[in-house]
Formats: sequence, C-alpha cells, structure tokens
Amino acid sequence: MNAFLNAHILQPAPLANLNRDDTGAPKDLVYGGVTRARWSSQSLKRAARVAFEGQSNADRTSRSKIVADDIADRAIVALRDAGETVDDALEKELRTAARKRVNSLVTTKKPEDGSETLIWLAEHESQQIMEQLVAGTDADCVQPQTASLSIAGFGRMFAAAKPQQTEAAVQVAHAFSVNAASIDVDYFTAVDDLAAIGAGHLDVAAFTSGVFYRYFNIDRRQLLANWSAAGEADATQRLEAFLGCLFTALPTGKRNATAPHTPPVYIMLTTSNQGASLAHAFEAPIPAKTEGYLPDAISRLEDWATRLELYYPSMTGSTAIMNMTADGPPSLTFDSMVSAAARWILDGTPL
Repeated sequence: MNAFLNAHILQPAPLANLNRDDTGAPKDLVYGGVTRARWSSQSLKRAARVAFEGQSNADRTSRSKIVADDIADRAIVALRDAGETVDDALEKELRTAARKRVNSLVTTKKPEDGSETLIWLAEHESQQIMEQLVAGTDADCVQPQTASLSIAGFGRMFAAAKPQQTEAAVQVAHAFSVNAASIDVDYFTAVDDLAAIGAGHLDVAAFTSGVFYRYFNIDRRQLLANWSAAGEADATQRLEAFLGCLFTALPTGKRNATAPHTPPVYIMLTTSNQGASLAHAFEAPIPAKTEGYLPDAISRLEDWATRLELYYPSMTGSTAIMNMTADGPPSLTFDSMVSAAARWILDGTPL
C-alpha cells in the first residue's frame, strides 16, 4: 500500500539569510564535497505551523516553558469573572496544581515546580485543563489523538508520559542548495537623521543565494490515526491550508531586509510505500551556467524519479507535477495540486 506522500520542491532564494547559525551567518552543510546553504527542518516546521495557525481556522497551539502559568492565569480570570474571590493562597494553589498537571507530562522530578522543558499543547487542551482547575476535577486532557492538525502532523514527545505522546506523521528534511554556496558579506550603515555625523551605526551582515531542494513526506495512516478531526465537515479545507503552508512557508531570518518571498518553482508529489527522498540527485553540485541552476535541477530531479521507479517499482505509485518553467498553460496549478494531495490523504484518491 502506498501510504506515504513525498514532496520534492525546488525553490530559488536570491540574497537571503533565512536561517542563521550562532554567528549570524547562513546555516550550511557539506554535501558532495562542497559547501551548500541550508535551512533546518526545525525552522521549516515552525514556519509552516505559524503560517497555518495564523492564516486559517486551525486550532491554535502554544509551545512554551510557561504553559502552566498561562493556564493558571486563565483560571484566575475565570474564577473572578464568576464572582469568586481569588486571594494569594488560592492563586498559589492554582499555580501549583497547573504546574503539576502540565509538567507531569515531561518530568518526574517535582512536577509542581517550573519546567525547563518546552511543552506543546493545543488551545482546546489548555482550555480543558483550565476548566478542570476551576471545577476542582482531574482527568487526562492530553491524548495521542488530537483535533490539532499541527500536533497531529508534527507529533510531540512527553518524556514522562509516553502513552500520551503523539507520533509524528510528517517528516521534514533539512533543505539545501543544489549548487555550491558562498557567503556574501554586506557592509551597511544606518544614518543618524538628527546628528551631523551621517552614519550612526556601521555593521556587516552575511547572505547567500541558490536554488534549494526541499523534501518532506507524510505518513497518511499515521496522520489519520492522530487527527481526530479528519472526519469533520471542514477537514478538507483545513488539510489544504496545512499542506499549502508546508509547501510555501519559509523561515523569517532577515525577512524585512531581503523580502525573499519567492514561491516554489517546481513541486513533484509522489506516493510510495515508504519515504523516498531524491536528495541524491544533487550529490554532485550543479555548476553555474548563464541560464542558472533551475533547468538542470529539474532535469536531474525528474531523471532520478524515473530511476527510482525503474529500480524500485514496488515502492512507487502516482505522481503529480507543478512546473512553472514549462511553456504554455499549466497542466497543474498550485491550488489544484494541494487539493489533489488532500484528497489522497483523506480518501485515497490517486494524484
């Protein structure tokens, strides 16, 4: 059974520093003996989650060390709105109870104390815990199956409550440039408008450019097992919004300084019985040419996809391609491709 959706994306990025290392330079890696520019999988997943939850009617989520205090704050407000008096003793009791409930998911050492671990909860889970605090009841509000598509997709780990954690259904690779990358250092000044000295600040910033290969896959069976809202009336709409952000959302480093809003130029979707990256198509970097990197990148990607189908025929299934470099009207638009992917995930309709 072809239970995996593989997404192969080619995305140009001129003069950008979307994902920085500890020195402020663009992240990189060595692959095929040369240095490439890189976007981490963590930065791509966060960008997709933030975009999805901000642009759609998705269930909001919060990943924080202070989730418990936020829940306690809500409980205090709810009690006061109901006419209850919340003195210092009751507030301390609520905060201790909230921390114990939430932190018990990630630690077994004094869970009533503050946690040093980020805890990821959906809005409806936080609300339920708050309501239980107010009512003085106690039940497990956090389960592996969730209405949050973000959590159902990316999964979450609870070190102290493994039966309640959610196995990820989406695997995201680090994106890398198909070409050898170099770092460009930009010397800049900021002018002081009121002083007579002219430049009030001098500094340098690092940038890079290239065509990036992005890959992620979705385990259809795992996603449907995780996502409790898959059967609801708006499931298709919510899934399309999630997929659209997975395809297009980018990290935000130096965004205001570079406006690097170049959407993917080429997207190939394939179904398979396991994850199947085509990163090896770019193990040898694409050399610089006057026509750029895209033509060779597309050719290599399609060539290796054909080889995969020839050598692993039982692994591969249907394919859909969006190619902005092709002449004539598009055979597949971005919106129609996203819709096809959502239908395949929800009901198995071939791409």
